[in-house]
Amino acid sequence: MAGIVTGVGFLGAGMIFRDGDTMRGLTSAAALWAVAAVGMLAGIGEFLIAVLITALILLILEARYLPVLRRLEVQSWRPKDGERGEE
Repeated sequence: MAGIVTGVGFLGAGMIFRDGDTMRGLTSAAALWAVAAVGMLAGIGEFLIAVLITALILLILEARYLPVLRRLEVQSWRPKDGERGEE
């Protein structure tokens, strides 16, 4: 497992790019770590946990495309009356 962690660390670091003030590839690098963790779980025979973690990863990565969660996100960021910073 230590070799997998080291290898995935190098691969993940290679996916992260700095473009001026912005960073790109952080989500891809995190997804790569998550996939490696699921692969290790499946490799040691913990199939139920691997399936549950896979479902959780997919939910997290695709949350912004789900209509129900998108509606919740819009409502949580909507400013309330008097909070717009207008004077």
